[in-house]
Amino acid sequence: MSHTPTKPHPSSQRCIIHVDLDCFYVQVERKLNPSLRNTPCAVVQYNAWQGGSIIALSYEAKAMGVKRSMRGNEAKKICPSIQLVTVRVKNEKADLSLYREAGSEVFECCGSVDGVICERTSIDEAYLDVTALAHDLVTKHEQQQQKLEPNSNLENNANGECGAPLVNYNTNVVLLEDRTKRDQWIQ
Repeated sequence: MSHTPTKPHPSSQRCIIHVDLDCFYVQVERKLNPSLRNTPCAVVQYNAWQGGSIIALSYEAKAMGVKRSMRGNEAKKICPSIQLVTVRVKNEKADLSLYREAGSEVFECCGSVDGVICERTSIDEAYLDVTALAHDLVTKHEQQQQKLEPNSNLENNANGECGAPLVNYNTNVVLLEDRTKRDQWIQ
């Protein structure tokens, strides 16, 4: 799943993005069953005691006051229209293969971008090392800035040759300098 960056960044600083797919289990179920879209719904564990334990819920259910720590029966009292989808069971255990496959699709897509390394940490979370990509963007930015710098004969002119204001780009890059955190997932 990891994609080798196009060009390693010479600095020890890294640009890292943490990706946590919100409402992921619900989104997977909605893809399989479109009738769940735009309605309050939740995914519950395979244990049916008191309607099962909610492990993921939709924004519509959250808006009605349903919480992730609730049991399905309690959620139905708060939100009678909630649709509860039970995690599939295989060999008397939760079968998460459907969710794993869906997560793999998402993170393979992330890792296929040139200059991005994707390190998956769970079914619905990953870290993206976008250092090479950020380096390329900053380099492009610097090249654009050099093209926009006024010529020496325009030094005292606040505008460019055509009277258009000079553009000042601002690039925001988050850098992770704490190597101990980074080294936990970058091998």
